[in-house]
Amino acid sequence: MRTMTLPFALAGVTLLLLSLGLLQRRERAIPLDAMMQQNARRLTWITVVLAIYALLFFGMTLNWQSGLAVATSVLLIVDPRWPAFWAGWRRFKILRALAADGVTFQNPQVLDYVHDVKNVVVEKTGILTSDTIVVRSVLSVDERYSDFDILGITTGLLEPFDSELTRSVLAFAEERGVYPSSASELELMPLVGVKGVILNERFSIVSAAYAVDQKFAIDAETLQSYQELGNSVSYIVDGLQVIGALRSAHRLITHC
Repeated sequence: MRTMTLPFALAGVTLLLLSLGLLQRRERAIPLDAMMQQNARRLTWITVVLAIYALLFFGMTLNWQSGLAVATSVLLIVDPRWPAFWAGWRRFKILRALAADGVTFQNPQVLDYVHDVKNVVVEKTGILTSDTIVVRSVLSVDERYSDFDILGITTGLLEPFDSELTRSVLAFAEERGVYPSSASELELMPLVGVKGVILNERFSIVSAAYAVDQKFAIDAETLQSYQELGNSVSYIVDGLQVIGALRSAHRLITHC
């Protein structure tokens, strides 16, 4: 016992303690929520009670050396933190996989409440999208005007106003070799759009909601097709008739 078993037992316990100590830094990096920590503390007290029981039982029935060995084994082998660490390690791997796909979380513990989410409410920009606007299309819905005519009217009305939409529309037009039409009597319509005069004729760019509310004439099939696209749609209006549509969207943010 003194020359073989005890030295080997002490050496094994020493190596085990050293390995556990080296792993503590890695363990602290694993995210554990409050419920995991609470369950770990509860299991720790249960393990301590079992170790004390083993010490007393084997100590009084066999000898105190055996009781001490069994109690030590219980404390070393039955680690109540392992279930929590295993769950935390799995969560850590999931978060790393999501981060590789461009999805990040400011608070990883929100994953515990995802299954309870019934509705998600977001603002138009700032959460899922950036302030950068991408123009998808500027199209004519009136046979009297070509797509280039509508694009020229749109750039002419927007050019004097400095905005992200204006810069995006001008860049869109420049790529297609279309120059802004000369506009006068320009007026900004708060929360609606802009209006002005081009070639002695009044035009305006208004929001889709405003166009529907004012009952501007537009083909019902065309209106439905634009609504199904899911992007922001503005209408170019000639008098009381919609002659074109501007479809744009905010650039998506790759993480949230």
